[in-house]
Amino acid sequence: MSTAMQGLILTLTTGLIWGGVGIVFSRVVKRKMDFYSFMLLSSGLILIFSMAIIPDYRAIMSGDAGSGFPGLLVVMLAVAATSNIGFLKMRGAMQCGHHGFAWAIAQSAMVLPFIFALLFWHEKAEISRIAGVIMILASFVFLSLKELRNTGKKADMKSDGINGKGSKWILFSISAFLLIGLSQIFSILPSHWDNWSDKGALRVPLLCGGTFIFWAAYIFLKGGRIEFKGTYLYSFIYAFLVLGGQIFLYKSLDVMAAAKISSLVYPLAIGICITMVVAYSALKLKEEFGISGIAGILMSLLGIILVSV
Repeated sequence: MSTAMQGLILTLTTGLIWGGVGIVFSRVVKRKMDFYSFMLLSSGLILIFSMAIIPDYRAIMSGDAGSGFPGLLVVMLAVAATSNIGFLKMRGAMQCGHHGFAWAIAQSAMVLPFIFALLFWHEKAEISRIAGVIMILASFVFLSLKELRNTGKKADMKSDGINGKGSKWILFSISAFLLIGLSQIFSILPSHWDNWSDKGALRVPLLCGGTFIFWAAYIFLKGGRIEFKGTYLYSFIYAFLVLGGQIFLYKSLDVMAAAKISSLVYPLAIGICITMVVAYSALKLKEEFGISGIAGILMSLLGIILVSV
């Protein structure tokens, strides 16, 4: 099997895993189980798994884990905070309205690191990429039309005090997009530091640790109680998928880079991920799409491809 074919298989697997993450997340929101306890348990499992298999303990014990650890710690804690607040907002969007559209908007956040790189690192602004950004942003209008028509309608959200208006869905979805995009910007900062290295492979474990700390602190400050009942199976599956997605992503990038087609990894994986969750929302959740929704999804997918290639 050629290197390119191996890379494509790894990339497709990454997209399928990410789609699984979205479906599990949607099911947890839909089932109205204790969301915060679910996130705490799953993040704890992810932390344990990541610490067991990712770090290079020989490099760490020898004192050669890399340079710039304090800065990396701060950045990864920032990634954890912004990404998880983003997932809180996405949960709010799914509670208010369309799950598939909310996921599509949030996953389009990959355009924000691209815009940041253009502004601050002066990367080349190709016309096709600019067109992709415009197409993704324009897709939000089409994806929001259905929820705008729902403004004023009530949803069964009494336990969280959310009124379910279409305008709330839009606010939550855009907030998730911005926060997840900000987390992605933070995550790429170390790669641009001078003389920075991560020989101990601590980047992902630090993120996992920050995520666990975030949910523990959030529950404590919120004054909520921890109720794991009904969350065990979903937490384990979610943890397995999230960590698996990280492992397959970096493996995909390495193999595709060797084949000189690494630019295909993100558009393919995210495209598959969005398609899976949208298909789930249509077939399982019976969510309506309409012409505007279908147009919005297609614009989003095409925009992602244009930005990434």
